[in-house]
Amino acid sequence: MSTSFPDNRVGRRHVVGGAAAAVGVTLLRPETVRGFQASSQIRLAIVGCGSRGQWLSKLFTKQGGYRVAACHDYFLDRTIDMNNTMAIIQAPLIDESMRFTGLSGYRRLLDKAPGAIDAVALINPPYFRPAQAALAVEAGLHVWCAKPVGVDVPGCLSIIESGKQATMKRKAFLVDFQYRANPADQEAVRLVQGGAIGKIVCGEANFLGGCPFGRYVDALKKSPKDPEVRLRGWGLDAVLSGDILVEQNVHQIDVATWVLGAVPVAAIGRGRTALRGAGDCYDVYHVIYEFPGGVTVSLDAKQFDGGGGFFCRLYGSEGWYETHYSSHVAIEGKTKFRKNGDIGESGTLKNIEAFHDIVIQASDFANASAEYGAKSTMAAILGRDATRSRKELTWEEMVRKSERLDAKLDGLKD
Repeated sequence: MSTSFPDNRVGRRHVVGGAAAAVGVTLLRPETVRGFQASSQIRLAIVGCGSRGQWLSKLFTKQGGYRVAACHDYFLDRTIDMNNTMAIIQAPLIDESMRFTGLSGYRRLLDKAPGAIDAVALINPPYFRPAQAALAVEAGLHVWCAKPVGVDVPGCLSIIESGKQATMKRKAFLVDFQYRANPADQEAVRLVQGGAIGKIVCGEANFLGGCPFGRYVDALKKSPKDPEVRLRGWGLDAVLSGDILVEQNVHQIDVATWVLGAVPVAAIGRGRTALRGAGDCYDVYHVIYEFPGGVTVSLDAKQFDGGGGFFCRLYGSEGWYETHYSSHVAIEGKTKFRKNGDIGESGTLKNIEAFHDIVIQASDFANASAEYGAKSTMAAILGRDATRSRKELTWEEMVRKSERLDAKLDGLKD
């Protein structure tokens, strides 16, 4: 894509273990993926067994309606860690035959899905999610997808199509945006869209945090071209993660698109790598988004230690609205509203419960989150690409170009 991305990328053929591997997947006829009684647990495959994958496996198990029946990660030690996590929470262990590694491990997982797996949870690096989601839907599986749904426009458009295909096959496709799952945020957004703060004029958002991938910085400094080092520290890689604006800050961007009911028409920004010294992600972003009607929303983001905050605030002619990821959602002005709470775990649990209900009750396969999840991710991509190009970029131009990120993980094992 942008020339500001260095060339040490990961070849697109590796998205699911190589183009040949993707073609070689044994796609299952929907009728061969067996249904299950309403009293049964959903047999789930965790794809991505790092720290977040293990944390989410605990939440799926805690909900009570799931059994982690399979897992995939490129690294063997992470699949072992996943099994150890199952032992710690006193859940059934994952049979060794259902633990898959290497670039082609996802293909092998799908090959063994009939009668063994009902759904996949994609918690792997975002670069891989669009292709893996498409293959899962083709295989007749339900899909639970972490945010962001991809790292480039073609990937996001693929997610929208996968959501439509899942609907046609009567399969669930849910994207885990926690704000949208929180009842207090849902109520506040309903009030704002009903006129609680009058005409919305402008807004601001912050995602000011530390670096969750800091433990990989030293290794990446020593071996910046080692593909396994890059893959372990994928959050430091602008192609594998989408950069911090896409991988993390999409939370606040999603709030803005949700409340305003629209995607931005243009963006302009500035950013750089200021402190990290490893990888090619920026650790500072300042972006201004323009939405329909001339509404502007600024986004400030950092990813290094010191200070912090995660919120989105919109100002209207008769008040203002704000939501904080870890504390509260509030409206001030002619309408008063405030509810406290941290949505990090609770919002994810709500989505896990919603996914379970859709699958078991088989009553609502609209899969709306596939489209809004993809469009919010594209809004983040718009800000990233405008910032890296140091030019204003319109939504229309971004979609017309549909630049595909290309990466290289040559030398990794299948």
